[in-house]
Amino acid sequence: MSSKTDPKARVEVTRRGSEQAPGPAERTPVSEVMTKHPVCVPPDLGIEALTTLFLERGISGAPVVDSTGRTLGIVSKTDVLRDYADRGDTGEMGKPALSSGGIVAELDRGMHIERRKDATVRDVMTPLAFTLPETASIGRASALMALEGVHRVPVVSEAGKVVGILSALDVLRWLAHSEGYSVPDHRV
Repeated sequence: MSSKTDPKARVEVTRRGSEQAPGPAERTPVSEVMTKHPVCVPPDLGIEALTTLFLERGISGAPVVDSTGRTLGIVSKTDVLRDYADRGDTGEMGKPALSSGGIVAELDRGMHIERRKDATVRDVMTPLAFTLPETASIGRASALMALEGVHRVPVVSEAGKVVGILSALDVLRWLAHSEGYSVPDHRV
């Protein structure tokens, strides 16, 4: 079963044709495909530090965890940009770039960003995360991500601590590989 961080909130993803033999996606656990030891962030991390972390690591999101490693939510580049837009901090300019720690990310024409110095991950994160156990299948994970429209799902141990993260790109890499394509893994 998949769950959000709220134990009362449950989403059940059911498989059609369960009388058929399971295919490769149903036989492969997410633990074989997930990114192990994912970047996790605390809720009190500043947005500027988060932006630097995303750019330096080449990631677009991370689980937000408490001091014990349990999931509190998810934060993504989209959450950060949505916060800027909601506060009216985007406006008309040329083709600006967001720069942090020597790393530059260009924005589309007509956008700019004004940083809010006091904002933290807690202010912009999605305070809800769907999680999956390490034994969940890639098929189940794919169904959950498609149903809920999420790009990444934290993978948790039996104790509820984050041990990995499965992204849509991880699933696509697995699919390409299982079909015989050689796709380099840019995470390493």
